[in-house]
Amino acid sequence: MRAHFVESRIAPRVAPLAPALLERHRAAGDTLLITTATQRFITEPIAALLGIEHLLATEPEIINGRFTGQLLRANFQAGKVIRLKEWMRDHGASDAEVTAYSDSRNDLPLLEFAQHAVAVDPDPVLRAEAERRQWPVISLRGEVLAA
Repeated sequence: MRAHFVESRIAPRVAPLAPALLERHRAAGDTLLITTATQRFITEPIAALLGIEHLLATEPEIINGRFTGQLLRANFQAGKVIRLKEWMRDHGASDAEVTAYSDSRNDLPLLEFAQHAVAVDPDPVLRAEAERRQWPVISLRGEVLAA
């Protein structure tokens, strides 16, 4: 069911310009990582679809192959920065050149941590903050965003 969901509902919704952006980072030798508040069960096949090996997601508790409804580890807001720092430490990665993309005000802590913050098709609060901080604002949907 999960594979069918990703194929029928998620793959058609991948923003048209996202693959080119990902390829540009790959060509530059960048390590690609998704950090998301959405649970791993949903996001793992999406990361695979995009060819992204590294995933930090909210981790649900699973006992005997069943979801318990509890979380082992949440991954949202400032928690994303904590998890990313742990991942970087464990993988010997430097935080000297972190580029973060987000569409949500909930990721302001992550964007503040990054050396290069980019608002992508942002919600109104993130758009205003990006403009205030002079962060780039882009669309991966192929839309022209008014300045």
